[in-house]
Amino acid sequence: MGTVRDPRSGVAYGGANVVVSWQRIKSGGGAALDVRNERRDVTADDHGRYQLCGVPRDSRLTVRASIAGVVAPETVVIIPRERAYVVHDLTIGR
Repeated sequence: MGTVRDPRSGVAYGGANVVVSWQRIKSGGGAALDVRNERRDVTADDHGRYQLCGVPRDSRLTVRASIAGVVAPETVVIIPRERAYVVHDLTIGR
């Protein structure tokens, strides 16, 4: 969860798209590993706030926001196993 904002003005970007992706690795039996790329998309509300459920803890999550063709750089978030959530604010623009 977090808020998507303009870094200079602090104005919230309602309607921004937030994409969270990660790799899920499971043992396939024997020496085989089953690696799957997972992704969730969510749209920020009118106040630029977003939240996303169902993402794994203790995994490297890649987070990126965009609006009107402007894409923010990727950031990395790890939700510690002992935490239920983290707040990760995003900025779009310079």
